[in-house]
Formats: sequence, C-alpha cells, structure tokens
Amino acid sequence: MNRETILGLTKMEKAAFFILPMLIGAVLGWFIPNIADLLLKSPIIPFEKLVVYIANTDNFWISVIAMVLGIIIGLIFTGIVFHETLNIKIRDNELSFQIKDQKMTISKKDVSAIFLENKSLIVLGLTSKELYREHTDINISKAQEAFTSHGYPWKMKDPYTAEYRKWELDDANFPKEITNILYARRIALREDNKKDAKHLREDLNELGVVVRDRDRQQHVRRVN
Repeated sequence: MNRETILGLTKMEKAAFFILPMLIGAVLGWFIPNIADLLLKSPIIPFEKLVVYIANTDNFWISVIAMVLGIIIGLIFTGIVFHETLNIKIRDNELSFQIKDQKMTISKKDVSAIFLENKSLIVLGLTSKELYREHTDINISKAQEAFTSHGYPWKMKDPYTAEYRKWELDDANFPKEITNILYARRIALREDNKKDAKHLREDLNELGVVVRDRDRQQHVRRVN
C-alpha cells in the first residue's frame, strides 16, 4: 500500500484562515460608522471626504454594506494564503509539490537528500543537483518525521556544505555563460529582485551550478 502524508496547512489552520479573516472583516465593517465618528475627532483625517460621507450617511446600511465588503475581503485574503502556501504529498514512492499554479512530482529513487535551509525545503538528486527548492513555514521536526517515516534521506543540513565557495567576479573557474548569469543574479540580489534571483538560480542549476546566498553574497558549488 502506498501510504500518504500531507505537509502544509493543517485542518485547524485552514479553518482558522477561513473563519478569522471573514469574522474580522465583518466586525470591522459593521463598526465602520463608529470608526468614522472617531476619526472625525482626530486632528488628521485620512480619506477625509470618504470618512465624512460615512459619518453622515444612514449607519445601518453603511454597516451592512461595509460588513459584506469585509467578508469578501476576508475571503480574498484566505484564497491568497491557500494559493501561496506550499502543499507537499509524501508517498512511499514519490513526492508531489504544489504552490500557486505550479505542480511537480519527484520519484523517490531520484532523491539523494532532503533538508531545510533558511525556510526553504530543498530536494537534491543523485548528482547533487537541486531537484526542488521552495519557501515553506513547515516545522523542521514535523518535516523530518514525515519524510523519514516514508524512508526518504532526510538531512539536518546541506550534505555538500564544505564544497561551497564564495563567488567573485574574477573567478576563472566558470565559463562566460555561467559568469554572466552569476553577475546578473548578484545585481538582482542587491536590488532585492527576488523573482529574477529565483529564475537565475534555476538557470544556474540547469547548467550544473548550485548557489546558496549569504548576506546577499553568492556561494557556489559544481554538481557532481
């Protein structure tokens, strides 16, 4: 039998994220006329025309409309949380990952190591290449228990830590193509452009170079 363990939001967390944002939105919406009255007494009034309009309009209907809007906003927030949370299905023979609209499945026989580093879950292949990397808030003990219970090679840290070295622009150990990508990625890190930095990391991984970041400095190693 192919057992399955799911890592991600628990049922309690899903219930909380579903109920609390709607509840908070509804309460804030219902009391929006009272909030507007309080704001009118302050020396600085943000969105003054809107606040004055709310304070001078029938409180009941303003409360009803604002409450409905608050519930809708709460539902939108819940949807965003669910959409952007990494969901992992661990089976005895394969791993499945889903976040946003991205899905990936990795066969167990292709995995050499799994570990957490700076809130990123990393799966390494047989050649030490990164097969998967994604941010997660999963507790390390919970992750370790889940993966080891299915026989996956869990590691407490990157098993190739000793092979990394700080990359410098004058590093002659890489061809021009890799150097150009590393330089572009250094600029992305300095500009805090996480999207570009992630894509460039993936390009490097395809070319056989694994990179880890320390204080916006890139440390690199070759794939075995």
